[in-house]
Amino acid sequence: MATFYHGSTRLFSVFDLSKTGESTGVKYGFGVYLTERFLTAAHYAYPRNARGDVGKGPFYVYTIEVPEVTIGNSLNLNPNAEVRKDLIRRIEETLGESLPAQAVAEAKYLRKYVGNLLSLRARKAQGEATGRPTLRQMIDKADVNAERAAAEFFANIGILYYQWPVVWKHPEAEQNIAVLQTENISIVKVEQVELDEKHQLVEGSQKDITL
Repeated sequence: MATFYHGSTRLFSVFDLSKTGESTGVKYGFGVYLTERFLTAAHYAYPRNARGDVGKGPFYVYTIEVPEVTIGNSLNLNPNAEVRKDLIRRIEETLGESLPAQAVAEAKYLRKYVGNLLSLRARKAQGEATGRPTLRQMIDKADVNAERAAAEFFANIGILYYQWPVVWKHPEAEQNIAVLQTENISIVKVEQVELDEKHQLVEGSQKDITL
């Protein structure tokens, strides 16, 4: 098992994917965002869209255990990490069509392309869409519904996580992940923390919370 952390203003005993994107959006895909760095989790406990009393706390950091993150069960969003050929083959076999070269040039393009393709197929089945966006549109942006579709697809073919560096200049150091299925998350501990005016952890403020 691997240890990660999650920051939040909410106190809960299980994670709920229906809340995905409310605080930090889905820039790195649809899932529960965790980090290997406690200080980063504390910082992100402060919601990006905080208004009124929400920005006053309380703030919590969850200590989480998940299955080990491996090359085989994660999609590395670092643009310098090559998308694995075996994964590309698995995706093409499951989708029933070949992937354009541009869509597999980077993992983030692949994630968006797959999500947009699945979302488009669903809308066409309902008679809500015709035609097809350009390839550039398919790899450039994906809304929450497309990101959710991509996450469900990748989870079904054995991908547990999206992965990216905490600090992009040091991709070999600590990692962030988006967990695609909540059943892979175990809450080990919850601590209430205090943040300073820059939303950074006040050292020594950690206090254990009983759920």
